[in-house]
Amino acid sequence: MEPFLLSLFGLMSGVAAALEWANRHGRANKSIDQAFNSFKNNYVVVYSLMMAGDWLQGPYVYALYQHYGFSHGDIGRLFIAGFGSSMVFGTLVGSLADKHGRKRAALTYVAVYSAGCLTKHFNRFGVLFFGRLLCGVATSLLYSAFESWLVCEHGRRGHASESLGVIFSQAVFFGNGVMAIAAGLVAQSLVEAFALGPVAPFDAAILVMLLGGAIVAVTWNENYGERR
Repeated sequence: MEPFLLSLFGLMSGVAAALEWANRHGRANKSIDQAFNSFKNNYVVVYSLMMAGDWLQGPYVYALYQHYGFSHGDIGRLFIAGFGSSMVFGTLVGSLADKHGRKRAALTYVAVYSAGCLTKHFNRFGVLFFGRLLCGVATSLLYSAFESWLVCEHGRRGHASESLGVIFSQAVFFGNGVMAIAAGLVAQSLVEAFALGPVAPFDAAILVMLLGGAIVAVTWNENYGERR
């Protein structure tokens, strides 16, 4: 891997971390208790791991299909399957999570996305197509179940309403910022280091998501929508 890229990542991460630290310590309200910090850190870790599982796959989805020798048309159909699945099921998973439980939905995300990653080991269009459908469902869960759980649990525990923004800010910083960059570098290293080639990042994603799922299973309470 290019030393320049690693140096650039380190520099950017350092600058971003410094800005985040200054932002946090510059807030007017500094009386955040230990219980809130524990709750916040738990969610940020879980969200970052789940996002890392997603980011690890991103750079190598197209590369994997190309590695298997699929035509541009077939690759396009596979991508359409994933986006279409997310569009269709995105309107359903939120209400299902409210009805059956957000924690359960978060664990379902891990199971469904992991199954989708496993299909990447098969050089068969039908299997990969099914995997894309699973990944579309999982993506819908990722962007609905976790935030819904957070908002509900935050209110149930009686934390100050303005502190919710602190959690979202850190979750976005680590989950969508640091993890996105780090996952790209790790994915490239895995492809170069292991004989699995472009399949390796998908296996790594499974491990990362299973770790996040274990934390959810042990530490999260179940919560439901208002109709429960």
